[in-house]
Amino acid sequence: MDSNANDYEIDELSKTFVRLLDKQSRQFVVPSGIKIIGDRAFICCWFLEQLIIPDTVSIIGKGAFCNCNHLKLVVIPASVESIGDDAFYYCSSLERLIIPDSVSIIGKRAFYNCNHLKLVVIPASVESIGDDAFCYCSSLEAIRVAENNPEYCSLDGVLFQKKQKGSRQL
Repeated sequence: MDSNANDYEIDELSKTFVRLLDKQSRQFVVPSGIKIIGDRAFICCWFLEQLIIPDTVSIIGKGAFCNCNHLKLVVIPASVESIGDDAFYYCSSLERLIIPDSVSIIGKRAFYNCNHLKLVVIPASVESIGDDAFCYCSSLEAIRVAENNPEYCSLDGVLFQKKQKGSRQL
């Protein structure tokens, strides 16, 4: 899976992937050395099915993959620390999500309406999950949270936020 340099825009100074210009791409490899996938970088790439993110990326920006309706497979590397608000909003074909141990922040509506998403695994490193992060994920069968996560837990596949006096369902 190769990517043509004429198909995308990069900010070399900040090492930010700004946007994919070829909206017809079915597969894409983000170039090595990129540190940030910028806000709305892949917005409305309706045909994109598979994406490979290099292990140099630490931030997935707001709405980065918003409305990538056919996106089925995304491997989030262990270098990613933050998944922005609306990052995978309406990625309705996304089926499985394993969040690496490096992620501490999952933004608001990050996986909103990912209605084919069946399983989410949240590591101990996640300290903050924004409102409605998994809202309208109608096929979601379970959310699993690492037992040693200090902020969140799951019971029977349902995500809860731990509180000092109990917990609340998210």
